[in-house]
Amino acid sequence: MPESPEVSVIVPVRDGADHLRRAVCSALASVHVGEVIVVDDGSTDGSWREAQSLCLDQRVKLHCHPGHRALGVSASRNLGITVSQCELVAFLDADDYYLPGRFEHAVPILAADSTIDGVHEAAGTWWATPALESWWLRHYNARVLNGLHRSVAPEDLFRSIVEGNNGWLHTSAITVRRRLLERTGPFDPELSMCQDSAMWLKMAACGKLVAGRLDEAVSVYVVHGDNRVLRQRALKQHFEDLKDEIVWRWLLARPGLHSAKVVQGCQLVRRRHARAADADSAWRSVATEYPAMLDDASFSRLKVALAEGTLPTPGAACAESLNPPGASKHNVGA
Repeated sequence: MPESPEVSVIVPVRDGADHLRRAVCSALASVHVGEVIVVDDGSTDGSWREAQSLCLDQRVKLHCHPGHRALGVSASRNLGITVSQCELVAFLDADDYYLPGRFEHAVPILAADSTIDGVHEAAGTWWATPALESWWLRHYNARVLNGLHRSVAPEDLFRSIVEGNNGWLHTSAITVRRRLLERTGPFDPELSMCQDSAMWLKMAACGKLVAGRLDEAVSVYVVHGDNRVLRQRALKQHFEDLKDEIVWRWLLARPGLHSAKVVQGCQLVRRRHARAADADSAWRSVATEYPAMLDDASFSRLKVALAEGTLPTPGAACAESLNPPGASKHNVGA
């Protein structure tokens, strides 16, 4: 049996002193965890002191941004990735926690097949109050498990996620090889929400992700009054509606990806905008929420193609026709 690789668990925290110990200890409980990287994102509530006390366990490593600044969850996860040492990487928000046996399926799957880049599983849900539980079940179709509803082949995962009819991947239930993060590049610090959603799309586009446990939770997503998903539900939905565009420029900049995956992006973006009642309004929304998109030459060409109805059809020449000028055909890095 191949030797089991160890996991680096990255825990960003901002003003999460009340929950941090539970999160970190839930990760340390796994024999597969080689280190827990806590990244403090400018906390003002005692999270730093709490994290320092957790460092009595030598597997806990504490980091912060220069000057203890708050740079956001993406920058914090990116810092954690940079300083981590293990072959496998997993993520855990400070107010969530792992369940016993979190990695007992994912790690053996990765150890047994070196061609697999990552394993996605299901996360459970815990509500702080009955009112929050009622709200969640109304808005999320009574689903308690967060993850894909059914397993799909790795080559179909990208389309399944973008189409949105088979569930979604969850931050605390994904385990990936470091090499996949080298291909995708970092979490996008320009996004104010759904940074993880954009990352999972990137992973599905350029990696081989397989399902682990989908019918049983490996972690718990805690829903409480402070969750940004509750305070900013409308904004989150806006980003979900634009998730294909968010990833589009990343795909175009990586012509080394299989052309079929780029074609999938073309077709899905085209269908979405064909359904839009006001395409100009949609693009104004993009400009407002994610202005860096419109500074990108690839997006400028995409907007013109959408307006003129000239998006390419599937075929071997598709990726070539969409490549940014001067792009390397084999560059799949950040």
